[in-house]
Formats: sequence, structure tokens, C-alpha cells
Amino acid sequence: MDNRLSKFPDSLFSSLIKLKTLTLYNNNLMFLPPSLSHLTNLKELYLSQNPFMWIPKEIGNLINLAKLIMTFTHITRVSPDYIITNLTNLQFLNLSHNRLHALPLTLLNMNIKEFYAIENPYIKYNKRICGNKFPTLKEISSRSVNSFLLSL
Repeated sequence: MDNRLSKFPDSLFSSLIKLKTLTLYNNNLMFLPPSLSHLTNLKELYLSQNPFMWIPKEIGNLINLAKLIMTFTHITRVSPDYIITNLTNLQFLNLSHNRLHALPLTLLNMNIKEFYAIENPYIKYNKRICGNKFPTLKEISSRSVNSFLLSL
């Protein structure tokens, strides 16, 4: 954390299979090494304040991940959906302070207990649809004429 790292050796995480928490916030990471997929016992992943443009696909293999925090990145979309929907144990997701244009409807089918997406200036969400499923999600104000509305 706060080391201004921009990359890791490809095999870095291969031998850390028992790791439970990984904190890599406040660096210059745009990509994660493929070996991150080996961290199948990982419960918490903190990737805030890195210039990611999307959620790295390697995260989709972290089957025991319960908490994912990616705030203050440059994420514009949660795509492809399978990256998040593969995380069947995910309980807490924070994607606040990003550049999201839309939220996938697949989030509604997950068992996430807490979901935050505040301060994403390009999206709105339909409170009637999402409010009951994600009561912690706050109203998102739009600063763009090209806002997307999450609806059925």
C-alpha cells in the first residue's frame, strides 16, 4: 500500500495461496498479474486509488472473496458481468468515486449485503428496483446528459 507500485512479477501470488487479505491501495496499478487467480482463499481485496479502467478479470477467480473495495479508480464499467457474478461469496462491494456509466442488472441476483456506488457522476439507478435489494446504495446524482438509467 502507498508504495506507488505499477506492476508485480507474474508469479508473485502463486505461492501465497493461503493469503486472506490483500491491500494494494494507493499505487499505480492498471493491471494485476495472472497469478492473482491462485489466491482462492482470499477474503478481502483492497484496490482503491489505483488507475484501473475496469475490474481486472483475475478477480473473477477469487471464489471466496467476501469484500472488494475499488474506490477512487478510473473504472467506467463493470464488465464482463461474470467477473462479479463468479464471486458468489461477495458480501461487501464498494465502487464509489469512479467513472461508472452503468451498473449491471446481474448485481441484483447476488447475495451482496452492502453495495456502495456513490459519486459516480455518469450514472443514475432506479431506486424502485434497487432500493430494496441494496438499501445502503445512496442516490447518485448525474452530471452528464448522457446518463444511463438502470431499469428493467
